[in-house]
Amino acid sequence: MPKEAYDYIVSVGDQVAWKCTYCKRGCLKLYEYMEELGKQNKTLWSKQREIRDEMNALTEVVGKNQEINKDMEVRLGALEANSVVERERQDNNGEKCIHIETRLANLEANFAGIEEKLALGSGTGDSSQAEITRNEAVPDLKAIMKQEMEQLKKTMVENDIQLKKEVKEKQEEKLRELRDEEARRNNIIIYGIPESQEKEGPKRRDSDQEVVVKLFQEVLEVKLNQNSLVKIIRLGKREESVANPRPLLVGLDSPILKRDVLLQTKKLKGKDEYKDIFLQHDLTKGQRENMKSLAAEARKMELEDNWTTAGDESSEEYLFVEALRDIYMYQHVLKPTRARGSDCPNILDLILTNEDGMIDNLVLASPLGKSDHSLIEFKYNAYSERRMTRRTVYLYDRGDYEQMRMEITEEWKVNVMSLGRTEEKWKQLKEKLKEIESLYVPVKHINENKLPKKYDAPIDQHTKEEVKKKNRCWQRYIETRDPEKYQAYTRQRNKVRKLTRKAQKDCEREIARESKTNPKKFWRYVKNKLKTSTGVADLKINTDGETEFARTDHDKAKALSEFFAEVFTREPEDHSATILVHNNNAPMIPELVINAEEVRKQLYNLKIDKSPGPDSIHPRILKELRDELCDVLADLYNTSLREGRLPQEWKTANRWSEENLLPFHPDKCKHLKISSSRRVPRDTKYHLLKQNGTMTDIGEVDCEKDLGIVTDRHLTFEKHIQAKVNTANKIMGMIRRTFTALDNPTFRCLFKTMVRPHLEYAQSVWSPYRKKDVITIENVLRRASKLVPGLKDLTYPERLQVLGLPTMAYRRIRGDMIEVFKILNGHYDSEVNLHLEKNTGSTRGNSHKLFKERCRTKGRQMFFRLRIVDVWNSLPDDVIGAGSVLSFEKRLDKCWQNQGIKFNFDEKLVTTPGHYASLSIDENDLDIEA
Repeated sequence: MPKEAYDYIVSVGDQVAWKCTYCKRGCLKLYEYMEELGKQNKTLWSKQREIRDEMNALTEVVGKNQEINKDMEVRLGALEANSVVERERQDNNGEKCIHIETRLANLEANFAGIEEKLALGSGTGDSSQAEITRNEAVPDLKAIMKQEMEQLKKTMVENDIQLKKEVKEKQEEKLRELRDEEARRNNIIIYGIPESQEKEGPKRRDSDQEVVVKLFQEVLEVKLNQNSLVKIIRLGKREESVANPRPLLVGLDSPILKRDVLLQTKKLKGKDEYKDIFLQHDLTKGQRENMKSLAAEARKMELEDNWTTAGDESSEEYLFVEALRDIYMYQHVLKPTRARGSDCPNILDLILTNEDGMIDNLVLASPLGKSDHSLIEFKYNAYSERRMTRRTVYLYDRGDYEQMRMEITEEWKVNVMSLGRTEEKWKQLKEKLKEIESLYVPVKHINENKLPKKYDAPIDQHTKEEVKKKNRCWQRYIETRDPEKYQAYTRQRNKVRKLTRKAQKDCEREIARESKTNPKKFWRYVKNKLKTSTGVADLKINTDGETEFARTDHDKAKALSEFFAEVFTREPEDHSATILVHNNNAPMIPELVINAEEVRKQLYNLKIDKSPGPDSIHPRILKELRDELCDVLADLYNTSLREGRLPQEWKTANRWSEENLLPFHPDKCKHLKISSSRRVPRDTKYHLLKQNGTMTDIGEVDCEKDLGIVTDRHLTFEKHIQAKVNTANKIMGMIRRTFTALDNPTFRCLFKTMVRPHLEYAQSVWSPYRKKDVITIENVLRRASKLVPGLKDLTYPERLQVLGLPTMAYRRIRGDMIEVFKILNGHYDSEVNLHLEKNTGSTRGNSHKLFKERCRTKGRQMFFRLRIVDVWNSLPDDVIGAGSVLSFEKRLDKCWQNQGIKFNFDEKLVTTPGHYASLSIDENDLDIEA
């Protein structure tokens, strides 16, 4: 139809009507023609689908052939590597030949010199004498030269023959190895198949073939054809006894079939008839030797169950663990995975990740069949999906606290203070605070079904304007496609990238500076950068005999609350504890009265970045309304003291006593024997009487964690040190992966705030004295200092000097001195304080010298009260006479500023007075922080 006829084609309902200058019949034929084209198009699509399926099948075959070609390429690469080694040997022999040729050239030069001298002698005028000299010297020199040259040529020929022989032997050996490997490529060795009792060889072979076919097809479920089994041979000489059947070599027709067979070997463990059968590759002699050497090296590794090292700092197991720590990898299998008979259980499995939270729910299950190797089940977490949850968040930074203060009127305060009971006062106070919170604090609804947004560094207005310019430059380039416009865009893009990187660095520096006062900001930034997210997993709960899962945060909190409520015994409302009255002459505590000023001071010191307590009252509200609430809270506290009762919501723990109906749990009691001997007798039993009158045994342990310190029976604290090193190394690994601008100031703040406290917690108790433990702790700072740009190539002492950080060994000695100063100056409770006896017999040294007891063992000498005596007694009076702890720290740092141990932990602290720096005391000086 012509172009103008299209205007007359209209649609009426489901029918099409043609109103054109041409007949409707032609349009109907056109419609029929279009339908025919549609049918042909469908036919073509079906044929195309069939061709695509054939191409996929061919692609799979090509992929398998590519795997075979890659295998051949690897083998050819190994052969080429050996050829390179042989060529190097030939080059070395060539250098020897060059050396021989050089010697020949030197001899020829000497001979030419002699000829020249003889020629000069003939020019002196005495021709007869020169002729005699020439006739005597030349034959002798020629004979010597000829003999030397013959010897050198003989040596060259022998070396060349030996070289060719060695090269040929090496090539033949390598070719034999490759041919042997190629011949064994499709072979499988089967152990444990019983031998036939038939005496004739062909019948035994037929029996072995039937067993193999049944094993492959019925048990392993591998399809075979007539040519799949190339050969079946028993290895070794046949013996009359069939108790130990010979291995069976099975040759297959393709490596793909071999791969399918070996992948299905796990099905053998589920069949009792075939549980003793084992399949493996047909290895060459060189491969078997390599496997034996690898197994021998693995047996040398002696790692303990808790992933600590038993050897010294030069042992292979110590170096292996330190190598993993250097790359900040985490080993998640901490219990033995293999145990056989009376052998010591070992950890033979490694699950290594670069983030601690990637592995969850790790379980060591029972072995398969008769195996002695435990099964390992675990859950891998990475970029986990978030379920749909919606929660409301109060924006306390935007609260209208002026209106809140106006709501706390004097009339309301008088009404609350006039109430009689503590519970009534607290109820009125809480209701009022929650009411004004809902009125004057805005809220925000957060949907947590999405992943958290990327932590973007805040940018200033100038950077925002530059970003807009970059977008405009890009739009101009898109519209014009002008190369000059693109160059302008690239310049603007680079400028914006420089500004955003600077903003990112400034943001990270600010987070590092505030890490001590605001650690939540640090952990929020780190959590946003990590791949894994931590939280409470789905909880399985039992409701009326049916198992359900608590998936939302509300359901999880409710399930945990009900569980903990069942653990503790609920106290009846009419029950009250009996106060025991002792008839003695001890002084009574006077009546306590809390005034409003004390309450106001405590409210002012609240940290507003902390979360609210069980009462759901945010500390920001209490701090902002401190002047209005101090009178009410002081009256509430005094009323509670007079009644001897607390509001019900303040009771966050139950008292462990029989009167409050909470039974004592003796099953949680343990005992630990401390001894310096490696063999501690374990025949002593300890018992505890339960409330029901029965006796229970108190279990014995090798180590126990109490107050954050792991104590072992020998008081070496090795397990505690390893645990603290792993924790500090884990945090340093997170810092390495999340902070891009780890410069000197940022590193110092983060290491001192987030890493070093883990290595110094209660170090006066467990301070190491063995060299291996000292190096292990020092390695945390050693590997961390390499992360600062520009310091990796420096030595460890040089890096510490640039960073201004002392060694961990120096920090421990300094910490001991600070503890001694606190003890001697009464900073701790005198009833539980450590008593340090002063030395009153000596007049040398400072005025607070300590007495040192005599001891025999090294462990006893390194305990706190003995190891600090020599160092403390060497300090001058100007240091120990400080008026405060801060003043003592500053004076001590000035006194020890020239000590070598400050930046080199291998050196010892020198306690002679000549090595102490002179002090010019100025309390306002800010020294380099230790």
